[in-house]
Amino acid sequence: MRAKTRRAVVGALSGVLAIVGAACSSSGSTAKSSAETTPTTTANLALLGPGKAATGAPLKIGFIYAGQTEAIDDRPELATAQAAVKYVNEHLGGVAGRPLELLSCTDNLLPANAIDCANQMIAAKVPVVLQSQPTNPAPVMKLLAAAKIPYFSWEGVDQSILLSPYGWAIGNPLTVLGGPIKFAKDNDLKKVAMVYIDIPATASFRAIADPIYKKSGIALVATGIPPGTPDVAPQVQAALSKGAQEFVVVGDSTLCINTLKALKTLGFTGQTMINSQCVGGLAQAVPGGIKGVVVATIASNDPRDPEVALYDAVVAKYAPGTQAHGVNAEPGYAVVIAFARGVKDLDTSDVTPARIMQALTSMSPQTLPLLSGQTFQCNRKLAALTPAVCSNGAALETLDASGNVTRIEKFDLAPYLSLG
Repeated sequence: MRAKTRRAVVGALSGVLAIVGAACSSSGSTAKSSAETTPTTTANLALLGPGKAATGAPLKIGFIYAGQTEAIDDRPELATAQAAVKYVNEHLGGVAGRPLELLSCTDNLLPANAIDCANQMIAAKVPVVLQSQPTNPAPVMKLLAAAKIPYFSWEGVDQSILLSPYGWAIGNPLTVLGGPIKFAKDNDLKKVAMVYIDIPATASFRAIADPIYKKSGIALVATGIPPGTPDVAPQVQAALSKGAQEFVVVGDSTLCINTLKALKTLGFTGQTMINSQCVGGLAQAVPGGIKGVVVATIASNDPRDPEVALYDAVVAKYAPGTQAHGVNAEPGYAVVIAFARGVKDLDTSDVTPARIMQALTSMSPQTLPLLSGQTFQCNRKLAALTPAVCSNGAALETLDASGNVTRIEKFDLAPYLSLG
């Protein structure tokens, strides 16, 4: 593949990350403490399985998260990550028999703090650093790569990770592009409208969206909207006037709410699709609810999915009182479970960064956390342009008026992201 195309893809992924990062910050903005919330589902603790305790010296690994600021309360993510560690240690025998232990650090979404966290991890000589959705990955990746320490993330993708042999990202962020294409093809739709957050970091978003849609044979009408725009009706009307049959929103909860309201006001009867970060609180904010809206996601929100049911059980058992859904809690659990599954055959007699990397690159396919029926494999061969990405597993979830999942279709993204 030509270097120019590779740079375009990597740049576009950085744009997608900026969009998703903004969405995560918004969805976690509630000031309510995780201790003041309650689980929203009834968990089946039998899913935890029989006890199998880890023994020996703990295997200490790094974990960076956002913490609590005026803009975000990310403590539920740490709570679910710690819950996942306890589950791994008490029911899975740890990693190769040794118990996991997290060395956590808070970056408060600030680059300077991210650098400080990376330096703390290097000083502590951890063999790997986990971060579910990094907002400042570049400075962290630079320091960790210099120290030859692998960086394992859930869906935080940036060119600093994608172009480094020390970076891994479990989920594919281009789900927000591939999902709408699949839906359009399955339903014989020819024109898709899309609105997305228009910020400097997303300038390259169109550089990859346009050719992917052109290759798919589907016309794309894409419009960037500045963050916080209160009235998006003019942009929505302009897209509808061009004959859009499917309308896609890629952004934070504010953009999703305003766009869905505008679509209802303008009488749009076609299909509406959103990214997963929009779901929390959306049904309550949109008059009449969100019946029929489809979510393109790498992690199901359906409690009937065995992987989601396992997550609910782990949170209920090991983080009681933590809200499991709607507060961006799931990624903390997911990145820990993915790591444990990915290195389950690790030789723990002498754990080094090099051995962690070897275990990841030689791992067999494992079940993708939060999305049963899909797998991940970090052998750096899944996609030539994005070797850090470990899975093309994704799902389209159809919601009822209250935001509950009524239908889920799982699929492989690869056929819908072709540039060849």
